[in-house]
Amino acid sequence: LGFGAGTHLFNYADAPDLTMTEFVSAIRTALDLPAAIPARSRALMTAKAALTQAVAAVGGSSSEWTVAQVQRFCSDTRFDSSRALASGFTAPVPLVEGIARYARSDLRWTAGGPRL
Repeated sequence: LGFGAGTHLFNYADAPDLTMTEFVSAIRTALDLPAAIPARSRALMTAKAALTQAVAAVGGSSSEWTVAQVQRFCSDTRFDSSRALASGFTAPVPLVEGIARYARSDLRWTAGGPRL
């Protein structure tokens, strides 16, 4: 593709450029889960993460969620596909279909959690 010799690694994003909310919605749709989930305030989740991080640090364990993870998950990130599209790469399936296939096949999730 004109990149020269060597290994070239891409963090691939495909069109359409989805927000995190749209991405999660596509997964929920693929898994036949309700469209809406109970809302928890960002401040409450951040406080809970900070508290569990502090307790875990004192106890020498790790917390389930960190403050940074809550902040990243609550941000409305939009994944930009322009560089991937400019490379000439063509995805074998549309993005939302790929998300659905991955969610149904590889994750093996049900409404109650992972199916083992």
